[in-house]
Amino acid sequence: VVPNIPDSETSILSFKPGDFQLFAAVAVGYVWLVGNHYSKRYRISVLVAGVSAIGIGAALNRGGMLGAFAILTLTAVSMRSRLKRRKYIASLSTALIALLLVLGLSGLTIELGVRNLSLSQLLANVASIGGEGGTQQLQGTVNWRLDYWEVIVSDTSSGDNWVAGVGYGPNLADTYGFQTSDPDSSQPLRNAHNSHVTLFARLGFIGLAIWGALWLAIITAALTRARSSPLTGWLLAVIIGFGISAVFDPLLEGPQMAVPFWAAVGLLGSLTSKPGSAQADQEYALTLSDRRSQ
Repeated sequence: VVPNIPDSETSILSFKPGDFQLFAAVAVGYVWLVGNHYSKRYRISVLVAGVSAIGIGAALNRGGMLGAFAILTLTAVSMRSRLKRRKYIASLSTALIALLLVLGLSGLTIELGVRNLSLSQLLANVASIGGEGGTQQLQGTVNWRLDYWEVIVSDTSSGDNWVAGVGYGPNLADTYGFQTSDPDSSQPLRNAHNSHVTLFARLGFIGLAIWGALWLAIITAALTRARSSPLTGWLLAVIIGFGISAVFDPLLEGPQMAVPFWAAVGLLGSLTSKPGSAQADQEYALTLSDRRSQ
């Protein structure tokens, strides 16, 4: 009964390991940065569960791992209290070390098709991010993506569609010869495996300029209030984390992750567009107090 994404047999409720990593980091960031009413035990429990989910997912997906790491890091940066920041970093480091020790000492290995769930697979994924390293299969996917992106960027920059792109109709994988499955399959690859490169290919330099202006506006507006408003800092961390993960996956092409991303952008916009300052908010609170006393 759940609808599929148009022109595919993929449910709109279908999520990848990288998606779960991002959601886990979002939950950890909220509880530690915004949820002041949560107890210390609850915050630590959420952090341990979140780090475990991110660590397990990191063995299967590198984009989600980087996005989740960005969210966790920006959460620490947004904390005004040094004591709270130190507790958060200490708890985060302890949970991560404990997870690595458990995976290493237990020798846990779960067969999951192309990649296994194990400490060696996790370390290989981390090594493959920086360039040469990891297994032959991992390095092959890295080279494939880099070649794919280079061809798209080069063709869009120097071709006839550099102004407004090719539009949303063409299948980019078929156009550039990077289709990874049978074109007649119900789920062929359509995009560049990179939401930012996909947007450039489909909308050209006009779309890229608008996309860049949007990110600049988001970051500029949020940075002015991130340290004074925990909710603003958390939303900025979420948006940047999603944006980083979108470099390695078609994250924003489907509703599963595009909906929470744009919801976070809208909520952040509503918070940063308030005309009042902290002083104005304080004066407004005093006015309400005077009215109640009268």
